[in-house]
Amino acid sequence: MRDQELTELKGPEQRPAETTTQASLSVDMKDVPMQVPMEAEAQTPQTEDTTAPDMTAGFEQVDVPETGSDLLDQGHCEAVKDAEGGLWFFLLDAFEDERSSPPRVYLFGKVQVKSNHTEYRSCCLVVEKLERCFHLLLKVEDPSEPESAKAAASAATEELERLRSEKIPSMKVLRCKLKYRNYAFEKPLSQGLGNLPFLKVVCDAAGAMPPVGLSGDNFTHSFGIQTSLLERLLLTKRLMGPAWYRLRPGSFKEEAAKLSHCATEYRITPASIQLPKTEAERTHWNSHMPSSSPPLRVLSLSLQTFQQSAQVSHEVLAIGCSLHPSVSPDASANESDLQNSRRTWGAIRRLGANPYPRDAEKELATGGFHSCNNELALLNAFLLKAELLKEASPSELSSPSDLLCQCQINDLMCDFCDFCGVIQLCQLSSLMFAISRIVSSASCGPAS
Repeated sequence: MRDQELTELKGPEQRPAETTTQASLSVDMKDVPMQVPMEAEAQTPQTEDTTAPDMTAGFEQVDVPETGSDLLDQGHCEAVKDAEGGLWFFLLDAFEDERSSPPRVYLFGKVQVKSNHTEYRSCCLVVEKLERCFHLLLKVEDPSEPESAKAAASAATEELERLRSEKIPSMKVLRCKLKYRNYAFEKPLSQGLGNLPFLKVVCDAAGAMPPVGLSGDNFTHSFGIQTSLLERLLLTKRLMGPAWYRLRPGSFKEEAAKLSHCATEYRITPASIQLPKTEAERTHWNSHMPSSSPPLRVLSLSLQTFQQSAQVSHEVLAIGCSLHPSVSPDASANESDLQNSRRTWGAIRRLGANPYPRDAEKELATGGFHSCNNELALLNAFLLKAELLKEASPSELSSPSDLLCQCQINDLMCDFCDFCGVIQLCQLSSLMFAISRIVSSASCGPAS
């Protein structure tokens, strides 16, 4: 994105500083040029205006694509598959979207793409056809008796179906099966501890779940009703943090309508993630797995804010960011390489109508800092720096609480994302999921 000139808004609101806080985060960011959006050399004098201000006035039109995917994707790229047609995926982050229908889990990471040299691009795996699962502790006199456990499981299945039809009609039970589980919790049970019979109930993720503490005539306790889809996926597929994982051949596909801002995106099911079960499979797995982790682009962001009171949102005073274009997760890069490739950017704004000290703007420019006249200009400069500024009509924007942003950050940063109700910050990293629409039907709040 080429350099953009920002001009001063008329009538900035004067807000005295009372309390200051600082927040920082680190995220993996897609390739972005580090040209700095500069302010216009000729500033218009501030004038009092009693009419409602036009929040888009004073800024030049920014030529950006219509969707976040077009903005961040640098052309179509094709992932490299192994000889058998499988896909190796390096997992970095995961997110569960419970508001979608049906609910989905997003796995973010990187894959190798076809190029003249070794190149890795961001990738999102949209996990669909998810299932929820909970266990019912069967009421049996002798847990070690198989026949009594089978009879109790059959009776519990019929009782659960009766309760579902009467009280939870939206719950969709897919299958039930007798399972033995090792109970090792501190809460004492009448059946005792050890290997106890349970009825495993698998439900459709799109349906409702029974209430916590469910019990009946044939089962005494329920377990796992509140377990999230992401937790179950991580446990059942043994996803133990950032590492290489393989997708089965033919189990992943691309869709025309993308749900993320990653360069590549595939729709998968939990069964697509392959796990080695024998020692021979594990040996074959290790021989074909990529030998090193893909490099990451890391943006470190620091905000200095202040807040008039606990009832109002945080206001940004200064922004500083440092971009490391190639960071090895294996810690193979030395300190000198990281420092030499690092690029930084910083900006500060006026506090209300208070002027800068004498020669402050000159000193800031000498030190590599950029000065802005108000909070809106400061945040626009940062978004233009990150090339994440999207066009949005003010008439389409709803109240601040209706803007939903997934940034894996706290409420302070959600206030930052929701500045002035003007611009939607879709994401701070191509590997982080963000909803690229403005929700106007309901107040969703931050998804941290």
